[in-house]
Amino acid sequence: MFKHRKIIMMILSTLICISLTACQTDESEYENEYMTEVAYEDNEPLQADDYHDYITAQIVFSGAPVRADELHWTTERDRAWEEDVRTFAIIALRSHPLLHSYDIVFFRGRAHREHSYEAFNVLLQRAAARNGILADNAYDMTNELRELIIQKVNALILEIPDLNDYAIKFILQEIAAVFGDAHTMVYPNIGRVFPIQVFALRDGIYITGAPHEMEHILYGEILAIGGTSIYEITERFLRIISHENEYGFRHMSLAADVVAQELLHHIGVIDDSGMADFTIRDVSGEIFDITLQAVGRDVFDDMITAEFVSHELGFLTHRHLEEEYWFFYEYFSDESLMYIRISRFSESASVNAVIRELRNELSNWQNDDIAKLVIDLRQNRGGRHTWPLGGDFSIINELANYVYVIIDGSSYSASIVAATYIMNYAQNVTIIGEPTAGPKNFFSGSNRFLPNSNLWYRISEGGDIYSDCSDVAIRPDILIHLTIDNIINRRDPVLDFIRDQ
Repeated sequence: MFKHRKIIMMILSTLICISLTACQTDESEYENEYMTEVAYEDNEPLQADDYHDYITAQIVFSGAPVRADELHWTTERDRAWEEDVRTFAIIALRSHPLLHSYDIVFFRGRAHREHSYEAFNVLLQRAAARNGILADNAYDMTNELRELIIQKVNALILEIPDLNDYAIKFILQEIAAVFGDAHTMVYPNIGRVFPIQVFALRDGIYITGAPHEMEHILYGEILAIGGTSIYEITERFLRIISHENEYGFRHMSLAADVVAQELLHHIGVIDDSGMADFTIRDVSGEIFDITLQAVGRDVFDDMITAEFVSHELGFLTHRHLEEEYWFFYEYFSDESLMYIRISRFSESASVNAVIRELRNELSNWQNDDIAKLVIDLRQNRGGRHTWPLGGDFSIINELANYVYVIIDGSSYSASIVAATYIMNYAQNVTIIGEPTAGPKNFFSGSNRFLPNSNLWYRISEGGDIYSDCSDVAIRPDILIHLTIDNIINRRDPVLDFIRDQ
């Protein structure tokens, strides 16, 4: 019988089972905890309802204050969008930590208060610099950031009759991006996409899936769209897409955005005909243009199933994606290597059912000791905060001689938390792969929907502080980039490296 079975069960149960504070924070609880402490003018505290009115009064037209019950526009469509824009603005202005004093911001994690204060100021300075705010103290940075939000909201409200629905959504998306916080964002629900699958790598954007009749473009690099270079398109997207660093933007946003027809039209790359010329360099080095016609999301999904040639990565990270469970494991007996893949931290799967299944599987093992334990957090964008807080991670070192945690530019939120705790509380840990989509310290909040458009958005309400590190990402001890050659040859360079050690 595998003699470390109990230890493995303890570790995996700890990784899976100990569920702490979720990203979502109940709004009423939030107001009770923070809003009674908010103070602005004359240091007089404002209650939650008073603060709502105070903020609403700052949303103005031509200098004239407008209260919540005094909408500017009269037509049904414009009034509905105005109410939605106001709702988004008021929630953002009253909730986001960067617009409040550090003393009233709620922080999770184990960092000392001093570290929390330093981390808060780093995040504030980063947002200020992103928006060209040159103030040299936190108070002025916060005020200027708030005024910028109000200015952008006012401008949007005044333009509502002249904008189509998608333009309004994208401008809201741009306002959310002011915070430089990937948890504060608007999801515009793109309607039409160009029928290719793409993957953003460090050195370019590559086609990894295409209809059968266009198989010749598979693995080709996209150089331009509508005559605009990918570099320029990326620069335009950076201004309107919420992100915390270039790694997260490239891995989590760019691949989806670059095929979104309405978004490309919004940034001035293509017209609204639904057609666009893509300039591609194929695997042989030949450069040519191909014209693509955008299709609806439902049509695109059907095309992928019935008509697409896809790269079908042979990586372990792409196995079991159809299963409800958010992790899987595989033991390689010849190498004494235990591989654990955590693809997401999901609230939909039953944690108890997962653990029962795991224990049933473990009871059948008849293997030798584990020399290497690999925890793969690539493409794990987070979810519910489930991580080993309070777990004794020294036990990992009783199980394995070496521990490898694999990360990449899609590792974000709860996966950053998991990597941080393993780094902090285990020994002989090597972080390997590519930098994460965000830093160890970040803001987080709850999902919301606007009342009329039902547009999905999120506003951060508190902070997750786990370190005194001020870097924009967790950077691996061993940096290994995925390349298009790896994808073509179905090779995982990170696992190959670990196996060779």
